[in-house]
Amino acid sequence: MRVLWVAAGSLLSVLLAMSPAAGQLRESQDQDLNSRLKQMVESSFLTVHCAVPQIQPAVAPLKRSTAPDAEKLISGFLGPKEALMGTEDIVSPLWGPGHRYKSGMVIYLAFNEQLGIRSITGPAQKVESVPVFLDIYSSGFVYANNIPHTAVYATDVKVETETKADVTRHNVYSEHDGQAAAEALVAEKLGKLTVPAGFQTNVKSLIQHFGERLFAYRVNPEYLTSYQAKGANGEAVSNPVAVPVYDSYVHILLDGDKLLAGMEYFWDGGLTVVGGPKPCISAADAILKAREGLLKRFNSQPPLLSVTDIKLGFVQDRRDRTKLVPAWLFDAWYTEWVEEQKPGTKLTGRKGVQVPLPFGVNALSGEFFEL
Repeated sequence: MRVLWVAAGSLLSVLLAMSPAAGQLRESQDQDLNSRLKQMVESSFLTVHCAVPQIQPAVAPLKRSTAPDAEKLISGFLGPKEALMGTEDIVSPLWGPGHRYKSGMVIYLAFNEQLGIRSITGPAQKVESVPVFLDIYSSGFVYANNIPHTAVYATDVKVETETKADVTRHNVYSEHDGQAAAEALVAEKLGKLTVPAGFQTNVKSLIQHFGERLFAYRVNPEYLTSYQAKGANGEAVSNPVAVPVYDSYVHILLDGDKLLAGMEYFWDGGLTVVGGPKPCISAADAILKAREGLLKRFNSQPPLLSVTDIKLGFVQDRRDRTKLVPAWLFDAWYTEWVEEQKPGTKLTGRKGVQVPLPFGVNALSGEFFEL
């Protein structure tokens, strides 16, 4: 069946390539053909290229119980409030409305007669330099700065001759040392990370070999529950499973001197279960709900989507930011064709660009939503 779906999707891509846009049907005079093409689109535009989970754990929504103390965060990360450069209102698609507190300086460009610089007036006269900012939301905060950082994955250059050098790389410190430093920093500024009964923590870390090559530390709670399966003799057996809570987490970046380069803190040590847990819908049913939701989202003209991962986890409720809901989460992609001019010529061609479209299906209600 899997091969059949892929083959149908390939055939459909050829048919749709002749249409004005991906997923858009070109009507013909043959109404029977139009009907069959429409059925093909509605059944084959979503292709699953990964294993479909077969378990249905017992889950329930989670309730948040803590909120950040803005005054304490500002003084702890930016210093005295009166020394701040300014604030502004912000809105996050995930976390909702918040406030940004900026630490830096404002430079005013003025006329200099000796250098012959003309007078600058209006908005261009004012230039902000914001090396550090703190975004505070109802569920947590984001701290970031644009200050140059020392790499953890460092580069050593040994010059041998005028035209030759030996370049090597090494870690300034180990992942174990980085994790200890990150945990000590969190404990000092915000208190030790704890979870209530019925949860456990999942800690991951790595030293980046890309970008600024920093040390990254991340910790999530996991909800402990179980699912029913058949034993060797056909009897019902309860199996334990830990479901990740993705949108309650701490993410920290440290530089080569173990100084804080950035932090996202949406941890809640007082999570509570709302209502009695019950078995969630199956991943197969979630795929059907996703197909219905995508057809509605794209007004019955969806692009050809490929799903590369399906997992169960808790994410922020889009309507109530005091709650986290269990959901089947899909990593999905589609190809968008764009016109591109070939360098050094006037020739143009079409280039396929992979566009991510992650989405979720509420594991209890079956509601579709975009991530």
